[in-house]
Amino acid sequence: MKKIAILGSTGSIGTQTLDIVREQGDIQVVAMAAGSNISLLEAQMREFRPSLVSVYKYYNLHYFHSQQC
Repeated sequence: MKKIAILGSTGSIGTQTLDIVREQGDIQVVAMAAGSNISLLEAQMREFRPSLVSVYKYYNLHYFHSQQC
């Protein structure tokens, strides 16, 4: 199984990359990073279960503290 990290997972190229990951089935997302689309990032985290997630804008972290991720 191939392991990848996706920088900008909520952007156009990132979401297209995740579409390919879904189709292939032999790729594991081990890390992802996003800027400000936190609700989409949460959905991606729930689906792909990466070991590491990075958020560009630190003030968006409060969102995760109030959610059961």
